[in-house]
Amino acid sequence: MLAGSKQPRYQISIEEDAIVRCIKDFSANRTGCDLLRIYWYDGATARGLTPDHHRIASCDEIKLRLGFINSAGQQKGVDSLIVTDMVELARNGAICDAVLIAGDEDTRIGVQIAQSYGVRIHLLGIEPARSNQSKQLIQESDTTSEWTRETVTSFLSVAPGLATPVRAEPPASPVQITPRTVVVPAACVATAVPSVAQCAEDLAAALEDADIYIIGEHWSDYRQIPKLYDGRLLGSTRDRLRRNLTGAERMEMRDSFVEAVRQRHPSGF
Repeated sequence: MLAGSKQPRYQISIEEDAIVRCIKDFSANRTGCDLLRIYWYDGATARGLTPDHHRIASCDEIKLRLGFINSAGQQKGVDSLIVTDMVELARNGAICDAVLIAGDEDTRIGVQIAQSYGVRIHLLGIEPARSNQSKQLIQESDTTSEWTRETVTSFLSVAPGLATPVRAEPPASPVQITPRTVVVPAACVATAVPSVAQCAEDLAAALEDADIYIIGEHWSDYRQIPKLYDGRLLGSTRDRLRRNLTGAERMEMRDSFVEAVRQRHPSGF
């Protein structure tokens, strides 16, 4: 919705405090009830929690619930967690209303069972919600609402791509000034291709403080960059240079990245 196309997860930035305020305000206005807590659902890989997960799990009033991401990059087990939590909270009489920010029809059975315990389900989507939410889920819910782009941009942003290629202008056609003048082609516009070290330093500069801490701790223990960040580093550098890197360039890239991270780390590891 913000970028016009699907973006890599690491380019999405979320202000946790801002989204908590938005959810609490919407919940209070829609239900008139006090907030029990916010359940935040996501998938985790075998490598464990990401820096985003750590930040979210540390926020007041948020309970992080994780499914998993399989080898194909597909999120699994999240819908079942949503359904289980809705049903258990309803069955135990812990809630009378629930705000559901979802769109997958697989959550519909949880809505139906929770409603059988007297819970009202308020479905919240992001405009245009009708095109990204299940029609059956919309029909099943007690009320439906959607956040506008303005609301979403108050807590979510898309970072500018570090891997955007720079296009070179085509050389100008030769121009003959006079019949006796030697024809000289106009100079081509130089393409600003960064160095391997610059690519690494740019990515390090774009990291959050929590990322710097995690990389520093991992480096101190294992003398290597965590796989999650190493993959981002290699992909970003390769995309910006528009070619594969040699073995020597990969070593230079990693050395430059570690040095840039070290300069930002409180202890310098």
